[in-house]
Amino acid sequence: IAGLFITPGLFEPRSRVPARPSQGPGTPVADLGQEHFGPGQSAPAGYYNSVPPTSGRHAPGWAKCGIHETAVPDEVQVHSLEHGFVNVQYNTKDEVLVKSLREVVQKLPRYPDYLLLAPYPKMTQAIALTAWGAVQYLERVDPEAIQAFTEAYRGRGPEAGAPAC
Repeated sequence: IAGLFITPGLFEPRSRVPARPSQGPGTPVADLGQEHFGPGQSAPAGYYNSVPPTSGRHAPGWAKCGIHETAVPDEVQVHSLEHGFVNVQYNTKDEVLVKSLREVVQKLPRYPDYLLLAPYPKMTQAIALTAWGAVQYLERVDPEAIQAFTEAYRGRGPEAGAPAC
């Protein structure tokens, strides 16, 4: 996991963080809270209420922005969401789909700030978009849906305002 996540830094004032939409794209998921695990601790099996997770106890550091070649641990991705990330994850061996997903994500405004693209083999769907308390599943690359989800939630987690990547 070395180099996978960063530790908290300086924060912008909450007044500069845009408000979350009351009804955004995707499906709302009940908030499991924002507590941190202690060093070396992880979530027990079945702890999170969505796949991939969208809230709950998490690691003390968050993931680096951008493209990851391996899955990001649940506890790390939840901390990223808390700070306003949108995670785009996939479970497919289809290299054309993955290449297309990379291209769409890299073309989003302000890429790679508060964006994470990574494989996630624990889900049954091809693609999942997650933000704090929201998930949207896609079976194909849909640039408009990905952009709408990102615009609605990026930079708007409960502890948003952390430095951009």
